Amino acid sequence: MSATSQADVSLLVKAQADAAYRAKNYVLARKLYTQALETTELPALRSNLAAAEFELGQYDVSAENSQKVVDLLGDSAQTPNPGMRVKNEIRVLRCLAITKKSAEALPRARALVTRLSGHEGLEELKTMASLLLESMERLDPSPVPTQRVASDRLIQLPNYRPASASVMEHFVVGEDKPESLLGAPRSSSVTEETIGDFNKLKILIPEPSLLGAEPWDFSALMLGAGDPRHLYATLLDISVKFVERQHLVKESEVKYPPKNGVGIHITMNDIRPYAIARHLVILYALEEISQHNNLVDPQVPSRQRELLTMLHFVFWSCGMPPKVHVTMMEIIRRVRDGPHPSCVVLDDASREQINPCLDYWLGPMSQQHELRRMTRSLRAGKHPSETIAELSAMGVDSTDEFKDNLRESRKIEQEILPPGSRREKASFPILRVLWPPEYLVPDEALELREFFAAEYARKTELKPATPLKDLQLAHDNILETWFCNVTFLTDDWAAGDYNHDTFKQITWLFDDVLPWALQLAPSGPNATIHQFSCLFFDLAADGVRALSRYARSFKIELIVDDALHVVDQIRFGNYEGRRDGPVLFDRIHLSNLPDYTGGVLTSFTSCAGILRTHERALITFNCLLNAGLWSAQFTNEAAEEALQSYVYNYSGVFLEEIETVFGMKRELPHLLLSHYMAFTKVPSSPDKLVSRERLTVILHEAFLRSVLATRWRSRSMSSMREPLNMLAFFRFVEMLCKRGYPYHWISETIEGFFTGRIRTRVRPAPSRPAPIPRMPRLHADEALLFLTPFMLELQTTAAIWAPLLPFSLTAPGLPPISEICTCQVHVPMTIFFSMMPTAVHRLVLKFVSSSQTASPTINLDLRDEATSSEVAFISTLHYAHSTRIATFYLAQGSLEELKRQGWEVLLWSFVDDGPASDPLPCTSINIIGDVDSWASAVQSATTTS
Repeated sequence: MSATSQADVSLLVKAQADAAYRAKNYVLARKLYTQALETTELPALRSNLAAAEFELGQYDVSAENSQKVVDLLGDSAQTPNPGMRVKNEIRVLRCLAITKKSAEALPRARALVTRLSGHEGLEELKTMASLLLESMERLDPSPVPTQRVASDRLIQLPNYRPASASVMEHFVVGEDKPESLLGAPRSSSVTEETIGDFNKLKILIPEPSLLGAEPWDFSALMLGAGDPRHLYATLLDISVKFVERQHLVKESEVKYPPKNGVGIHITMNDIRPYAIARHLVILYALEEISQHNNLVDPQVPSRQRELLTMLHFVFWSCGMPPKVHVTMMEIIRRVRDGPHPSCVVLDDASREQINPCLDYWLGPMSQQHELRRMTRSLRAGKHPSETIAELSAMGVDSTDEFKDNLRESRKIEQEILPPGSRREKASFPILRVLWPPEYLVPDEALELREFFAAEYARKTELKPATPLKDLQLAHDNILETWFCNVTFLTDDWAAGDYNHDTFKQITWLFDDVLPWALQLAPSGPNATIHQFSCLFFDLAADGVRALSRYARSFKIELIVDDALHVVDQIRFGNYEGRRDGPVLFDRIHLSNLPDYTGGVLTSFTSCAGILRTHERALITFNCLLNAGLWSAQFTNEAAEEALQSYVYNYSGVFLEEIETVFGMKRELPHLLLSHYMAFTKVPSSPDKLVSRERLTVILHEAFLRSVLATRWRSRSMSSMREPLNMLAFFRFVEMLCKRGYPYHWISETIEGFFTGRIRTRVRPAPSRPAPIPRMPRLHADEALLFLTPFMLELQTTAAIWAPLLPFSLTAPGLPPISEICTCQVHVPMTIFFSMMPTAVHRLVLKFVSSSQTASPTINLDLRDEATSSEVAFISTLHYAHSTRIATFYLAQGSLEELKRQGWEVLLWSFVDDGPASDPLPCTSINIIGDVDSWASAVQSATTTS
């Protein structure tokens, strides 16, 4: 082909590439520009190729091609096209700056601005170069050590959610099946095709590893240990695997090194010490059962029977016969006085929090164990004198009006749950969980024995259901003779409605999950939950025995701490006292964690960073309190659409981005909101990305949903659709970067927030359920929204996150990380809020100008610039009810400005849309510690590196 024809072909391909570039099809444009360059090397072609690569986020190759254009055009004073040369120089600098190579880019930017200042024309490029230099001079010149310090700072952030009040866990473990953590989630509508899909997600232990020929490790993280079924179902599952192994070992006499074989590490976390302590008691009993040898010790059957029965009553968290209570107290005493089981890993901090629970169970609680006494407090609530004493200890003064309110509240509680009522009876379903083996019914409880005998005959002869009067008789007898299960109690015992079919839950395990054990399971109308429980834990003990004998390593790690704090500590490798635990997990089970930590966006973006990337790695969760809000009246087709987009509507990401933006791939069709949902990671760079315009809308929505609460107007005052947690937004941004989205798409959107205004189609979420057909209209028209109320927290959070993000943030209002201080303010709650139980996401710090102090409500019309500029919020805080001190982070310069302008601060409830404290001047806010200590830490890290 002649040179002329080659040039013609190159120009034709260039025209096609230009059209693709204008259509924002940068992948095609890059391909065509590369094809054209294979025939003809032209500066314009290579410059356009570099531009397409920049838009795709390929900053290194874009900078390389832009530099080639600069070299091709030669000296700037003699080049025929100085504009093209400067454009490519600026592109090189942008690539360096956005990838945090400011040390290399800054001198080149200064040289470019100096050179252009003596050049006539190119005014637009001069302005671009000057603005780029200005933004680069704001960048931290030492990102690596600052990143390390910033990760420490992020972990130390105050707990943004108060610890929730302890409540009774009265055999309420969910309406779903116990599942092995090695297994796969299952659909409620099973077909041959779905079974095949789910089986692909199972984690299988390789046969060579069972034989000890190869190493194989499995790690799982369970956040929310109040949902323990899946741990013990996993032990059952593993015991089956090692039963199969014994058969394999008989066929193989080969001896393998001890470093090979199976390694199991399961981490269980809960914020409640007594929940972890209960698991410690259960694991202690399981280990004892696993060590018995029935062929040698003739006393084992009776002892094993006692332990299994105790596990039944402890596991289901209900009252128990006196003989069982004696066994339980013995185990608790041994757990308190002796070493923990060999399979358990317990850090010192968790042990320190568990010990008071054990002391309480062995001390005051053991003196108040009768169910009769406990149910009296359940029916009537605490006596007013107790509540007044508690509030006085917190520094809250009580008045005559306050005492009258307490008496009225007590009267209301009696009306809600009147003694002897049908509702009171329904809240204590004795016939399933409390049905004991006959030998455990006390001899003196003659009426109770007669009742159980009559009920046995009723079930055998298929007679009608138990009359209410007989149920009440059994209820009263149990209250007189049963002992309270102390392993799920603190000094509070809250009432609740319990309507789960407990019998169905335990039998599901044998019908569906463990069909091989059906021949061992009880059957017929006389089968009881106690019989199923004993078999369940006997098989779980077999799993402990098999793992202790045959596995290379077997550890169950128990951690008492806030779940998201644990995740951050593990992720950044700063967990003090953690003993060689995994940092990546094959399975992460969140239970109902999103209900308590701010919804799906917060939980998933926290856990995604520590989930392994193989195709069988899963995150599973359930979310009820923070479920998506939809109208109850819709057709089946609309219901399917609503339920499928539930997670993504709530977290600000719609259904069409399910596999590309959020970074999770839906594997379980969730037909009911109460079912568990499972997600696995997609590749780090998916083939298909949404457009920049669509991504901008998604970022706007995620930001608004993370800073602006929306009340759920229902009977539950503590229910909130949108939590306040800006950390979730930056975790979401981090996920987008890992999914392969160009950094400048994201950074320029975030930097737009720092202007204090955005033009967007996004609106704050409605407070009432919206019918499906109306949802598209909620985002129809663009509007100018003012973000001033969120700027304080945005500046603080962005300053901490900036070193941890893979791109640079150069917003003018972004303070240096050394200015972020720990602040505290003593702010007493009003009596009304002091009486109420602590709830998740109820409180924020509200800063108001002097003109807004007396306002009874918050005017959050973000379209009104005047009112938006007179209020600000901090949601990432810790409020200690005992000391009435709020701890939070704030830039030192921002705090000084608030004090100078005479602003005030108070606690505010977004749930009730009212003040939770009286306003205080911002001059009462103190900086904790040395003002310069944080700056010194940054400087020290820079020097040592």
